[in-house]
Amino acid sequence: MISYRYGPEEMDGRHVEQQPVWRIEPPRHVLELPIRELWQCRDLWWALASRDINVRYKQTILGGLWALLQPLAPALVFVLIFSRIAGLSTDGMPGAIFYLTGLLPWTFFVSIVNGSTQNLLESARLLTKVYFPRILIPAASLGYATMDALLAGIVFSALLIYFGMPITPAIVLAPLAMLGAGVSGLGIGLFMAALAAKYRDFRYIQPFLLQLWFFLTPIVYPAGMISENCGRWGWLANLNPLTGMVNAMRTAIAGTPLDVAAFLMSWLIGILMAIIGVAVFQRIELELADVV
Repeated sequence: MISYRYGPEEMDGRHVEQQPVWRIEPPRHVLELPIRELWQCRDLWWALASRDINVRYKQTILGGLWALLQPLAPALVFVLIFSRIAGLSTDGMPGAIFYLTGLLPWTFFVSIVNGSTQNLLESARLLTKVYFPRILIPAASLGYATMDALLAGIVFSALLIYFGMPITPAIVLAPLAMLGAGVSGLGIGLFMAALAAKYRDFRYIQPFLLQLWFFLTPIVYPAGMISENCGRWGWLANLNPLTGMVNAMRTAIAGTPLDVAAFLMSWLIGILMAIIGVAVFQRIELELADVV
């Protein structure tokens, strides 16, 4: 955080009036975001995000197709294994649509989480050379994650037309679900990036944790199966912020019943995760230049 002060200063033994003093100091508490500095550095955020997008799509064989393959390839595998072979319910939806409604917010979430950690660990030189709000580095992952989501959304829209899925007013829930996944992803991303910077072995634990998280999210199975099989403990699934977002996506696309309580709980948990992520990152930010 930079504070500004004007007042008389001594320069070379002479009394000079109104000399600006820029003081770089840590925030007074961990939840004090430097809003003014973040706004002033918005061009830097855009430059970091654009760099990530260029690196992701330039000099690659697949290019933008990678953004489409990330959700489409697993969806096809899930249709074959879970729908055709295992016979899991898809709530009356075409298998591809059912799995994609879960994979779109999940892929967006994971892209932000992994990108946050990767960006921070790869920016060690930048951190030691100039001052700027460090939170901009992991937050830059929102750039290419959003680009990937938009490209995947175009193909998903084409599939909706192909399968003849009707468009209803509930479609407004789709952007809210994606936004909720992004808020949760940024919070978890900041938290994991801070831990990976301080504890180097955490980067190897992160993929394992995300893999477990995937199976705790109703992507390959309907959310109703949780309450059916877990009984009175089924409400614990709502502590997963992705549960309500996936349900909302399926409501938006197929008109399945919306669990309002789960959706609101997911948003609440997501916001709480974002607050915790900012607090942990702000705490470790003070020593980032020494540990990255």
